[in-house]
Amino acid sequence: MELFRSLFFSLNKAAIKYLVAGGIAVNLYGIERATGDVDIVLQLEKRNLSKFIEVAQKLALKPKIPVKLEDFMDPEKRKSWRMDKGMMVFSLYDPKNPFFLIDIFTEIPFNFDKVYKKRKK
Repeated sequence: MELFRSLFFSLNKAAIKYLVAGGIAVNLYGIERATGDVDIVLQLEKRNLSKFIEVAQKLALKPKIPVKLEDFMDPEKRKSWRMDKGMMVFSLYDPKNPFFLIDIFTEIPFNFDKVYKKRKK
């Protein structure tokens, strides 16, 4: 749980716009659900992604696939991953704790800003 706290603290400190989804989001609402990963929807604007990459590097997170972390910033690469590989999330892990996974959605199927304004803090 400490890894989750460290991640969220770092994201908030860097003023990154993100939403928590999946099992962790359900847990945060008080419903117990076993999960081993964190599902995150990032605002996909360049500045926000750049801040996220900096935080991920500081936390020593690495992509599970053999690409550079910075590749996630490229909208054409994200589109290619979705279309050619069916990759809906970009997974990161902590080499010191490989069971700590972060899945970042490669596409946002809703109006991020509208949902972000209604999020629970």
